[in-house]
Amino acid sequence: QKDVEFGRFLRLPQHVRPATMEVALSRLARPSTLAISLKRMRQSAVESGGFEGAEREDETPTDAGAAALLRHSGWAVVDPVEVCGDLDTYRNYVQSSKAEWSVAKNGYVRGKSGWFSCRSACYLAAGRPTIVQSTGFEAVLPVGQGILPFTTMEEAVEAVHEVEGHYDLHARAARAIATEYFDAKKVLNRLLEDAFT
Repeated sequence: QKDVEFGRFLRLPQHVRPATMEVALSRLARPSTLAISLKRMRQSAVESGGFEGAEREDETPTDAGAAALLRHSGWAVVDPVEVCGDLDTYRNYVQSSKAEWSVAKNGYVRGKSGWFSCRSACYLAAGRPTIVQSTGFEAVLPVGQGILPFTTMEEAVEAVHEVEGHYDLHARAARAIATEYFDAKKVLNRLLEDAFT
C-alpha cells in the first residue's frame, strides 16, 4: 500500500535539488507492487519529457524498470540488503543519513490512524529529523521541529527545505522527541501498566 502514496511524490527530488533523495528497492525475481505501480506511472513520465529504460506496455513490470523510473525521477536507488541487511548496517545507515523522508501505507493515511513508524523512531533517536506523511500522529506527538508531517507535494517540498535550512534545530528537536516519547525507561513501565490493568 505504500506504493499508492509513493506515486504521489515520485517527482519530489526534482523539486528539492540539490538535496539528495534516496530510496531502497529490493531486487526481486518477481515484480513487486512498487514495480507494478510505477509501471502505471510510466506513461506520465513519458508524456513529460520522455523516458527510456522502462518496460513497453506489453512487458511485465520489473524492479529493474522501477529502479530506472525512480532514477529518471531523481531518486538515488540503493539495495536494502547492502545498506541495512543486519542490525549493524541498519544502525550505520540511519546514523549516516541526514534525515528521513517517508510515505505511509494508504490505509494509514486515509484512516488517520495515528500510525508512526518504528523506523522513524530510530531516526529520531539518532538525532535525525523525520519528514513523514501525516497519518494523524500529530494528535499525540509534537510536530514542526524534529518531526515535519506533510500531506501534499508542496508541504513535502517545504519540509525538505526547512530541514535543509535549519538542520541543527531539527536534529536537536528530533533527539529530544525520541528521549521524551520513545525512551524505554519512560514508555515501557506505562505500557506494561496499561496492558495489565
